[in-house]
Amino acid sequence: MDNADRRVLIEVKGDRWDKTRNFFFETDSNLEKGTPGCFMYTQAEWLFYYFVNTGQLYRLPMPKTRDWFLITMKRFRERSTTTSVGDSHYTTVGRLVPITTVMLEVPGVKMEYLVL
Repeated sequence: MDNADRRVLIEVKGDRWDKTRNFFFETDSNLEKGTPGCFMYTQAEWLFYYFVNTGQLYRLPMPKTRDWFLITMKRFRERSTTTSVGDSHYTTVGRLVPITTVMLEVPGVKMEYLVL
C-alpha cells in the first residue's frame, strides 16, 4: 500500500473555552460509571484540538502526547464539571494543560488557523 492509500485515525475535540489558553485533557468521561476520558484511550494517531471561536487548530501527535501527559499530569490543575441527564447527572474530570507547555515539551505539535 502506498502513502496515498494509507488511512490515518484522527480524534477531533471542539472547545469554546479559548480564552483560558489551556487544553482540557479529559481523564474521566463519566466519573460515576468509571468511564475513562477519550484522551486516555483513543487509538487515533492524531488529536485535532479545535477552538471553535478563534479557528485555531492544534494537531497533537498521539500517543506521544498522551505518554508525555501521563508522566507530567500531576503538575496540571484538575477540574471537573457536571452534566444533568434527566433526574441524574454525571461528572467529567480532566486537567487544564497550558497550550504553551504542550507546544514546548511535545515534539510534533502544530498549530494553524482555519478560515472561519
